[in-house]
Amino acid sequence: MKVLAYVKFFIFILSGLAILIFHEACLPYTSRIVGLVMIAFATEDIVKSVREGIIKARTSLFEALVVLVLAALMIFAVHDNMETYLVIWGTWSILREGEEITLCIHRISRKKLAYLSLAESLFVIVLSLLLIIHPDEEHVILHLYILGVELILEVFFPIFYTLLDRWIEKRKAKKESVVHKEDP
Repeated sequence: MKVLAYVKFFIFILSGLAILIFHEACLPYTSRIVGLVMIAFATEDIVKSVREGIIKARTSLFEALVVLVLAALMIFAVHDNMETYLVIWGTWSILREGEEITLCIHRISRKKLAYLSLAESLFVIVLSLLLIIHPDEEHVILHLYILGVELILEVFFPIFYTLLDRWIEKRKAKKESVVHKEDP
């Protein structure tokens, strides 16, 4: 599983940077790029479901398969119909960010920080609604920027939260050891 994590890390970082740097060149290929990103997310969920079991992994195998079908549509069938692929993209973004909000609420309920990720998810949902309501090129460019940033954050948020959790645990342990030393 670590190999997949490293592959995901490098693919998402390089893809995010490429989209941010070459957004003008990427614009005609937006549906195919988003389709490939959708495939990456769905494949990760499918692998997780198969390795850990559907119930234990908390992923929906059926949902991942539906995302694969939508990704195939984005790549092969609707790439010339901007309104259709923008509605698919916006809907998928809302569903994905809904899962992120669930994870954020879970972290917050366990007294762990997740407010930055929560704000990012809410922002993307609002932009995704705009993408669905007004599917035009202006929103495509904005959402393409957001996709580049999202791909980078997708791999950095888990690393950031892991490091933050470790730092907080060390501080708690250090604080508790000081309190125990002071007790007679």
